[in-house]
Amino acid sequence: MPDAITNEFITLRDRYIESCFSKLNPVQREAVFTTEGPLLILAGAGSGKTTVLVNRIANIIRFGKAHGSKQVSRPVTQADLDHLRATMASGRAPSLDQLRLLAVEPARPWNVLAITFTNKAAGELKERLKAMLGDTVGGDVNASTFHSACVRMLRRDAERVGFPTSFTIYDADDQLRVIKQIYKELMVDDKFLPPKSAISRISSFKDKLLSAADVAKEPPKDTKAMLVSKIYTAYAARLNARDSGEAFDEAEALPASVLAQERVDLVYDHVAQVAEEPGDGGVAAHEQGLEGLRRDLEDAGGAPHEPGLVRGGDVPVPVPDADTRLLD
Repeated sequence: MPDAITNEFITLRDRYIESCFSKLNPVQREAVFTTEGPLLILAGAGSGKTTVLVNRIANIIRFGKAHGSKQVSRPVTQADLDHLRATMASGRAPSLDQLRLLAVEPARPWNVLAITFTNKAAGELKERLKAMLGDTVGGDVNASTFHSACVRMLRRDAERVGFPTSFTIYDADDQLRVIKQIYKELMVDDKFLPPKSAISRISSFKDKLLSAADVAKEPPKDTKAMLVSKIYTAYAARLNARDSGEAFDEAEALPASVLAQERVDLVYDHVAQVAEEPGDGGVAAHEQGLEGLRRDLEDAGGAPHEPGLVRGGDVPVPVPDADTRLLD
């Protein structure tokens, strides 16, 4: 049981940590200080999603689970208590040794993955993290778009699932070019079924995690559905052709194998995601990006760590047992 000195230190520690996030409103602070278990934050435009995300990451890295905790990283002395009092009275930054004592199981910055769906939002995340944590610590947080994070993981470990690291990602022009070639081979009338319409339907299937084989198993409801299924099958075969090099189109970079989730489990103790619109990323993105939210991730020592999620609009994929907060 903590002694009087430790109890007073813990009380002052909570006050100090709260002072570091004093610009947040009560609901935002509550979200920032929630570090146990999955967290789901429902928020609309302009309600401070990114602010909460950045501050929550800063809290996890600086102080870990310290706020509201009775734990201390080492025995507290009278000198430690006096030092903290002096620091709070002067308003100066704590020393490195004092920061260590203020924290309880802080996350290493490179074990935090912050995900968004636009390059602009990812850039803002990176800049704000550097502003709060410094260029070195803030720069070590892996903040990027969902696409960039998946591509980076696949470039590094694609061979583990049978793909070469030299795979290419098809953009919209590449997709259209390949689809037009398939139209010629299958003699599809592009007036009856415009190529862009076929691409849209194929992307919709992928977004629902339906492969070409899955679609082919279902009886087509009409002629167009039958054609789309054949085109999808030919398209998938073209991308996977061994003699032309492995390729993923932009959508396939999301659900490509369980590799991405394995990498998240192995490397990242904390996963945070922010979306600006209800449809950002679709089902495929959320199925992979949120899988970590369905359970506590654990480090090598077995101590639980908690992913976080900040969303805008509707929630397409449920997060069982998540602690939910509403920003307004």
